[in-house]
Parts: sequence; structure tokens; C-alpha cells
Amino acid sequence: MLNTPTLATLAEDLASRRTSARKLVEECLARIADRSGEGERAFIHVNGESAIEAADAMDRLRKATPHRRPTQAFPSRSKTSSTSRGR
Repeated sequence: MLNTPTLATLAEDLASRRTSARKLVEECLARIADRSGEGERAFIHVNGESAIEAADAMDRLRKATPHRRPTQAFPSRSKTSSTSRGR
């Protein structure tokens, strides 16, 4: 099994600035793009640029107001069967 950190560990890493939302998103995007994984099958569309922009915004917010919710800067994904913006 992969060495997957818990949400609590990630929240601690974000709070202590051992990691950033951008780094977490980049790691997620790399796993999605990994051809040996399930990303290609699990995701119809990945908007990596938008995800990185959102992560950068969360990093700026976290820096400006350090006492935010612990999970506020976590990357997330959404799966839907409806079309969105022509996709």
C-alpha cells in the first residue's frame, strides 16, 4: 500500500508551512497523469492550470491570515455526470 498521509498530517504540514497547497496540487496532478495509475480512467477532464491558480490563491490567503480552517487549502476534485462549460 502507498504511504498516503492522513488529512490531519497534511493539515499540520500546511499549518507549519512544511508544504503548500500548490505543492499538494502538483503532487495530485502528477498522480493523475501517471499512466500506471487510475487517473486516466477516473477523470474525464482535469483542469490543472485552474487547480494550480486556486492553490496559489489559497497559499496567499493562508499567508495573509494564518489562522484559517486546517483543511482550507486542501486540493479537491469534483466528479459529476453533467456537462460543465461545454465539456
